[in-house]
Amino acid sequence: MKTLADLPLQMQKVYGEEHVVFKCRRRGIKENITLREYVSNSEAVCMFLQKVGLQPKDRVLSIVGNSPEWHFIEIGIFSCGAIHVPLSPLINIEQIEYVITNAEPAVILVNSFAKKKQVESVVFKLKLQASVFNTKEGNLFSPLSGVAANCSVDQNDIAVILYTSGSTNKPKGVALTHKNIITSINEFSKLDIFNNCDDAISFLPINHSGERKLNYSYLLRGISVCFPGTIDSMSESLNFFNPQISAMVPYLLQKLISEVPNSYGFNGLKVVCGGAPLHKHLYQNFTRMGGKIFEVYGLTETSSLLSYNTVGAEMAGTAGRIANNISVTFSEQGEIWVKGDCVMKGYWINKNEIDSARNAEGWFRTGDIGNLSQDNFLNIRGRANNCFKNSKGVFVNPEQVEKHLSELLHAEFVIIFANETGYLSAIVKPAKRVANEIQKDIFNRYNKRSSNDLKINQYLSINDFVGENLVTNSLKLNRSEAIAKYKDHPFEILF
Repeated sequence: MKTLADLPLQMQKVYGEEHVVFKCRRRGIKENITLREYVSNSEAVCMFLQKVGLQPKDRVLSIVGNSPEWHFIEIGIFSCGAIHVPLSPLINIEQIEYVITNAEPAVILVNSFAKKKQVESVVFKLKLQASVFNTKEGNLFSPLSGVAANCSVDQNDIAVILYTSGSTNKPKGVALTHKNIITSINEFSKLDIFNNCDDAISFLPINHSGERKLNYSYLLRGISVCFPGTIDSMSESLNFFNPQISAMVPYLLQKLISEVPNSYGFNGLKVVCGGAPLHKHLYQNFTRMGGKIFEVYGLTETSSLLSYNTVGAEMAGTAGRIANNISVTFSEQGEIWVKGDCVMKGYWINKNEIDSARNAEGWFRTGDIGNLSQDNFLNIRGRANNCFKNSKGVFVNPEQVEKHLSELLHAEFVIIFANETGYLSAIVKPAKRVANEIQKDIFNRYNKRSSNDLKINQYLSINDFVGENLVTNSLKLNRSEAIAKYKDHPFEILF
């Protein structure tokens, strides 16, 4: 497979054109999509885009949710030699305007009349020459007469630009090449966690690197990808499709566990979990209910591949062992630096400039602090830019404290920050309602055993966690937004 555009045809040679690649729920009925339909629909997208004037290396921005159509669009774009800029349907108008300004797409695809009107207003405001199409009208997936023009695509060409960060600053466009993504999925798809799996379910936003890696890995292993259409009830979707494997972040895993009574069994469901630290109580609760968790680690900038746990090599509480085609070193401060074919081409500046973000020795600095155990399992201790000074001027890594307190409190999450006096404050979201006296007692016992630098001065327990910006589009907790929202609330003083 030279480029990702070759994927469906390569699969067809291995599995046959009637092999079911996608399953989705439409009006309560399960619908199967075969490889033959995958190929023909992708070709239709390519021909449509060429007909409206798309040129190789043009950008196509899409705002489409998890679905077989998302895959048709991506492969169709790649077949044109163009670059995919996928966004979540949950993205707000300010973010849309920023990405359109930065990526300057030639074509924009949306999947609703309301979104088309909204995007057209942005294009008009910015005075851009971009065509906007609604996938639910017209003939995007209908075969056209003739054949698609041949496009020369190189493995080092940019395949996607992903705008996935930016919880505290403007998002950066991560430019990944075909080679970056193929390197990642070729290795990851060979892992033993996919053994004995026939169906997978796609809950995480597919426009992000991690879920794309999983989707393509499923396809390479002949595993059908199921699209529930909504995550309002994850347990209902699991019952409907009965998959053997899925990818989740801790936020979704907590949501799933809270939906299901303790007597329910997950029947060996395998979960690939990454994106944020997995707290011990989540791991224990899910495994106690019959599930199996494999923690992995990777950044968008590394095509979501860096380390992983497997059936044959697993250590709970770690991010697993380093991937085979990755070189890793650690800075004096413990920051993880990496090299490898999965590391991005760079950050997208404009069509004429890419910032590789590598240092003078060619290492990409991940921004994560970690170390290797004696058995070569990777421990992630937190983000370098989340560290702050306490009242004594000592640097504190909040994520280690948060993880420990979350386990003590059995909390959905804990956020630590320094208040105006420099002492540590905690915002706690209990997994279930816990009496304030019990929480206070746990904090007091923690403080007695903790060093003075890490004692918690005050805490706020919240039972309701609402707000459009508190969870990112990739379903990760937005720390800065949460702190800004709650820091002025009345906290319980501990000392």
